[in-house]
Amino acid sequence: MSAAMQIAAERTMTGYVPLTELARFLGRPVRIALLERRSRHDEDTKSMEVQHNAHRQYLRGLPPGSYVCDLRLAEDGGDVYRQVVSAWRGDGKHKLLRRILADLSKYDVVLVHRMDRFGRNLEAILVALREMREAGVRLYCVGQNLDTADPTQQLSTHLFAMLAQQSSDLSSARIRENKALAKERGGWRGGAITYGFRKAMTTAADGKKVPVLDAHGYKTLEHDPAEVLHLRAAIDKIVDSGWSVAAVVRWLNEQQVPSPRGTRGLPDGSAEPIAWTVTGLKRILLNPTLMGFDVVGVGRERFRILEVDGRRHRPHPPIVTDDRWHRLQTCLAGPRGGRRPATEALLAGLVVCRAHRIDGEPCGRRMHGPGVVTSNAASYACRTSNNLPDDDPRRCAGNAISARWLHRLVDLTVLGVAADPRWQQALREAYGRARAAALADATDVGALLADLQRQMADLRQEMRAARSATLRADIARDVKALDAQIAELEQLREVPATVAEVDVDFVDRWEAMPQAERRALIGDLVERIEIAPATGRGRGFDPSRVRLHLRHVGVLHITEPVDLSAAAARACPECGSSFPTPAALGVHRRHRHGVVGSTSRRPAQQVTVYTCPESGCGRRTTSAGGLKRHVATAHGRPGTQVCAYGCPKVFGSSLDLASHVRQVHERVAEDAPVACPDCGRLLRGEHGLRVHQGRAHRAA
Repeated sequence: MSAAMQIAAERTMTGYVPLTELARFLGRPVRIALLERRSRHDEDTKSMEVQHNAHRQYLRGLPPGSYVCDLRLAEDGGDVYRQVVSAWRGDGKHKLLRRILADLSKYDVVLVHRMDRFGRNLEAILVALREMREAGVRLYCVGQNLDTADPTQQLSTHLFAMLAQQSSDLSSARIRENKALAKERGGWRGGAITYGFRKAMTTAADGKKVPVLDAHGYKTLEHDPAEVLHLRAAIDKIVDSGWSVAAVVRWLNEQQVPSPRGTRGLPDGSAEPIAWTVTGLKRILLNPTLMGFDVVGVGRERFRILEVDGRRHRPHPPIVTDDRWHRLQTCLAGPRGGRRPATEALLAGLVVCRAHRIDGEPCGRRMHGPGVVTSNAASYACRTSNNLPDDDPRRCAGNAISARWLHRLVDLTVLGVAADPRWQQALREAYGRARAAALADATDVGALLADLQRQMADLRQEMRAARSATLRADIARDVKALDAQIAELEQLREVPATVAEVDVDFVDRWEAMPQAERRALIGDLVERIEIAPATGRGRGFDPSRVRLHLRHVGVLHITEPVDLSAAAARACPECGSSFPTPAALGVHRRHRHGVVGSTSRRPAQQVTVYTCPESGCGRRTTSAGGLKRHVATAHGRPGTQVCAYGCPKVFGSSLDLASHVRQVHERVAEDAPVACPDCGRLLRGEHGLRVHQGRAHRAA
């Protein structure tokens, strides 16, 4: 058998066709895509030019007319996928690889310079190659002459993929070691630069711009004049003029000051600047780098100051003085020393604003609500306009609704679903999923709590070993903050025990259900809650503004008035009496049963109750003075004070009698009608006359 016949036989057995003969085998030109990617630190060895030239040289070696490849960029409608990336996260697939995997149906072959340009994660490379193989697309590495469709090169494919990951792992280890050494010496370790700073550059003898290095050869930072100007102006408005952070954000956006987030791309190919936000500005203002310190840490400890040789390291030029920065922190914290820990609202993520923006489009953004409803003033509000100027077309016209009455409306809806036999099976399934979600959250909280307790033990050990008073004070503040987090998590850890049977009485279970479990159940039943804007002024609750989208029922639009008093009714656990509001129930329990704190989340406290000694009265109060006044007023004991104006009321002391006379009888005399000498209008009392003359007859 000749060599040609042997090759043909092997090709028949394996099904492999060389790339140079693929067009003749398919009966049409081969569609080829080029993948060109480099890291930001590979400009010299693996630049875009090197890869593109290698690809073009390989294409020139193919038979003329056997392939189709548009050498324009994919953004312009071509077949060249090009991107500059610095790292890969998640499953190891960089953005460029995701893009080309999404377009596999357009191509037959993907050309890449080397395997490490295709990927640096072994698992991600193998998964991507499997997806390409299933789609009938092969990968060809030009620099290594590697065709992944060739069965005889499968071992080489795996070896090159392993070498790519090994190179990435070695680079990562080297970077970690260099950063650790730089941290030990106090040198700048790169990364995101705080707003107000930039890399310090100087002009060398040959006229080129070179970075300014410190004593250890590390790059340094300097002030960015434009950013420092805006940053100091924002600090002056907060510290000196009493502006809020939201007001400063609106001012920055109105002045069109570029934010650190840069711009975002639009579908039409243009870019728009990303606006300032309250959270973004506060992160800048809370950063001790403004005082020149080197800040390390991540998460909750991202503002921890680096210490070198036992001293806080300050390598950068300060933007503000230490005293100015501490005054700024006092202004940001507020009069109560900072905001309380954030608690997720009961309907978080479900309430949607249906008001209109300035440009006439519906808002459609989520409405934020309070974590704990403490009064009727608590509401779900659309905060889309907080960071936008007044003339921005995306600004919402404004929308808010009472949180307390909205919660009660949802309570009625859930209980109505529970009472309907058609939806009981769906409710039982939702309840089971809610219990599982609550228990899963409890497991996560337990793990987090154990981790925080380990951190607390480490901090206490560091405090005992610290020799500096300043260091001990800093650790003490960290211990206090960590202790508050542990106390909060211990409260969240309390969840009900698992039940084997979920077919329970939801009317009774709903009242005792914890917040996390109730939120999970509502989220499983309710898809979204749309809130239309109010038609008039005032804080009254109008159920017709609410449109509930239920997953198992459909859209519930309330057009008739709804009696929410039944949902608001609360029964006294001691005597069974019903009250319309929790506040009324609290007053009743405090005065009748001596239980304080029953309307809040705090545990109830028992206090002394004073009972009226008169038989058949039954009056109780927690105030001894209140009991004395009650006895003197209601039962007329000897020594009481009688009103001289003929009132049937009696008082236990002369002070109470004088107050009654001043507020009831003397005020009537003062409020007698008085005519205005200028216009003859009758006014109520001398005070009303003075107010009228000051408004209507004020001298020019």
